[in-house]
Amino acid sequence: MPFHLTFTLLLCFPFWLLAQNKRHSPDELMAIFEKSTTTYELVTLEQPIPTPDYSTRLNDANYYQVDNGGFLAVQESVLSEADQVKRAQAEQFFEAKQYPEARRLYQQLADLYPKQSKWMTYVGQTHHLEGDLVSADAFYQLAIQQNPIDYLAYTLWGELMLDQGKSRAALKAYVKAHLLNRNHPVVFDGLKEALEANGYVYEEWIWTPQIQLQQLAPGKVRLTTHEDWLGYGIAEALWQYDTDFRQKMGLQEGVQALDRHQDALVFWYKTHAKNKTWQQDPRFQTLKRTIKAKQLEAFVFYEMILVDNPFAAYYMEAATLDRLATYFMESRIQPIKGAKKGRRR
Repeated sequence: MPFHLTFTLLLCFPFWLLAQNKRHSPDELMAIFEKSTTTYELVTLEQPIPTPDYSTRLNDANYYQVDNGGFLAVQESVLSEADQVKRAQAEQFFEAKQYPEARRLYQQLADLYPKQSKWMTYVGQTHHLEGDLVSADAFYQLAIQQNPIDYLAYTLWGELMLDQGKSRAALKAYVKAHLLNRNHPVVFDGLKEALEANGYVYEEWIWTPQIQLQQLAPGKVRLTTHEDWLGYGIAEALWQYDTDFRQKMGLQEGVQALDRHQDALVFWYKTHAKNKTWQQDPRFQTLKRTIKAKQLEAFVFYEMILVDNPFAAYYMEAATLDRLATYFMESRIQPIKGAKKGRRR
């Protein structure tokens, strides 16, 4: 089943195009590359390309999802001036650990702004901090029902599940929170704890292709890369810059297709399929599991899109996030050998 990007997302990210184009084998891509009318200048990459710093690319809980007649939109939470004062008072009470007083104001905001789920999440958090786990559970779940992109509700619900020794439920909650806020360190710490409680480990790597592409002039492209990434670079160059190939794929000028990543990934994988050194690399092993499970689109979204543009998750349908969660559980994490599943430490 193809991943679905809403019309709103396409407006927000105009250079993305999720077209279901024909996949190309490495042999097909090489034949197209060799016969291309575009001139390619191949340059050896002298220094490894460092992994980008994504630590500041974070989402916040100030947004909620709205179904506008068949397509999803994302709106920012906005309060009247009077209610901004009420929010400030609630936060003062919360910081002073006067949870009943804070809860009363948060509940008022939740009643006034029912689509803004974060107020319901904060109500649940006050119950949680007072030890009323039943009420906290109810309010966290209610917030998620109101707004399926409330990463904070998922995070706090995951923490609550860990507190109760419900490690499997905690993991499901933290995975959703992580997908909704891919680079958030607090969410990631909770996720790792939930993974460990379930006997899994997350291998911390970020997909960083060792290629640089530059259009020197119309019909002339420079590809700088290492020999291990040449096939990957060729696939990306064809999809991004080769005029004849792009026309054949029906791509307009300035538009990039997500399909290009899948061709590049398969080319990279097959290049190293018989290389014993690369076979031990966690990136190769993950991609191998991904291809076997037919989850390449999920790999692209999780490893390449959400890490760079985490806000994209806020526009995804529930079914899309579920498929990403399936990829995460089936292909991205690994069981810890000899680990015993159980309660948090």
